[in-house]
Amino acid sequence: MGKWQPGRTVTDRYVDTWAFKGMHPTNVDLLQRLKSADDRQFGANMDVCGTVSEQRTDAWEETHMVGIRSDIWDSDLERRRLVMKLFKSTGERIRWAGTIEEVTTREVHNSIGSRRTVLSMAVLMPGYEYLVMVQQNHRTFRIPPIFTFSFYDEKQGRMRYVGIKRKWFSVGADFVIESEGRKIGIIDGKLIGFGYDAYVRVQDPSLAKDRGFMDLLTLFAATVGYHRAMRKSVKRRVRAVGTGKPFLHPVEDEEFWLLKNPRRQAA
Repeated sequence: MGKWQPGRTVTDRYVDTWAFKGMHPTNVDLLQRLKSADDRQFGANMDVCGTVSEQRTDAWEETHMVGIRSDIWDSDLERRRLVMKLFKSTGERIRWAGTIEEVTTREVHNSIGSRRTVLSMAVLMPGYEYLVMVQQNHRTFRIPPIFTFSFYDEKQGRMRYVGIKRKWFSVGADFVIESEGRKIGIIDGKLIGFGYDAYVRVQDPSLAKDRGFMDLLTLFAATVGYHRAMRKSVKRRVRAVGTGKPFLHPVEDEEFWLLKNPRRQAA
């Protein structure tokens, strides 16, 4: 990655996630502060699994932490579901900055229809009124994957349609971020790392300064190291449904909440 240059509308973040969350270098005192946070977003079943740093002129500053719900991720394949949360860790108190969670029901029916294992994730952010669905799309060739989502740009009052395309050939897991037919950023994955480490760079003049959009991309980047394991679970669920035998797909209450009709009480 090149150095930050004053005067350019570019936002850089470095996402550092660990494969073994129980061995994270975060100090115990900070972990206890998270578990007693006022907003209760960091519950007793969550573990710290990464950090996020932002480039300030010529130096990097650690600004966020990433947590994972271990209780449902460490369960068996049929019940496993990824839920990750982003916390802003600068300042006196730790604040929730967003959640990305796997929508297993959508994954199953999309995978059945496309005959490919595709992932689906929902993103929720404080102060942002809309639910963002990040969907892996079916392609003629499965590799490389492409994820798409729509994001309402509140400052400009218009919808943005964004694609995150993995590169055909790259040293690490690299993605190109595109919108409106042009490249607006990259996710530059490192080859060597315990988990998934990546630089997230956005150079669109408006979106680079949109903290919600940057938090959304940061959450997506934090999930990349888990994609292979997520697909394994989806394959198990799809295979079970395809046998024609009775199959109970355990769906968490939190996922059911995402599926509810917001106008169900309007009639």
